Amino acid sequence: MAHHLRNPTFTTHSLSGRETADDTNPCLRILLESGFNEKNSLIFDHVARRDVVDALRSYPQSVMACHERFITDLRNDMKAVVEVVYDDAVQSRLLNALKLEPFPLWGKFKEVPVYLEWACDQNDNLATQSRLLRFIVFAYHPQAFVFPWGARKYGAHQDLVMTVAAGLAKMEANHDYYQNRSYESKAKFEEHVYKSKAGQIFGERAANNESSQSPLLGSISVEYAQRFNGLEPQTKDSEILYGAYAIKRAYITSQGPTSFQQIAELEATCV
Repeated sequence: MAHHLRNPTFTTHSLSGRETADDTNPCLRILLESGFNEKNSLIFDHVARRDVVDALRSYPQSVMACHERFITDLRNDMKAVVEVVYDDAVQSRLLNALKLEPFPLWGKFKEVPVYLEWACDQNDNLATQSRLLRFIVFAYHPQAFVFPWGARKYGAHQDLVMTVAAGLAKMEANHDYYQNRSYESKAKFEEHVYKSKAGQIFGERAANNESSQSPLLGSISVEYAQRFNGLEPQTKDSEILYGAYAIKRAYITSQGPTSFQQIAELEATCV
């Protein structure tokens, strides 16, 4: 199975990371928690560039053509027999660019949009023959479920979409994940991610008797760091410091009124 998303964003703990299946991004975390991950699926973005502008709306056609040639090569080489495509804009571009044939379902799945993707090959006699490449299933972007009304409004349909996609790919599906998913605000999600990553980093350093280069960061107690369940630690210094910044800011705030001097000292350690 393949999951075709829109573009990477700046909501991440790893701005320099090259992994699309980024569990520090709320949208990707939703997808990964639903049961699909980099071990059982190919996960990729339509535009593989982190940018401050909306590429599908702002990039010149010549630039978009470069990105879409890359995506075309990727899709031609992938072995996925089912491709789940998220986001209306990406779906629209595929409808215009590919040879897709609607594949209507029935019963409770009749509202699930499924297409057959055909490739046109030429034989030795130059006669065009059609070859079925894969099933394509359209789904709501995980961003819809970042909002408190997402599960109520779109959850039942999204679960049907994922059940169909998993069935076509002969994979197991979490049949009611989107309907029953507990809402977590973006702010709470970011706080959890940064605290847990920084907590593990400082916990490991303390366990190894490694002193921090900064007296301010070193003032975090081992007990405070160990309160957070850690994810896999990152190795880049910038990512470590960004996590350190988040956990230290939370630490300062928990101790009472935060002074401008404390924040200034903290930011100086994280530049």
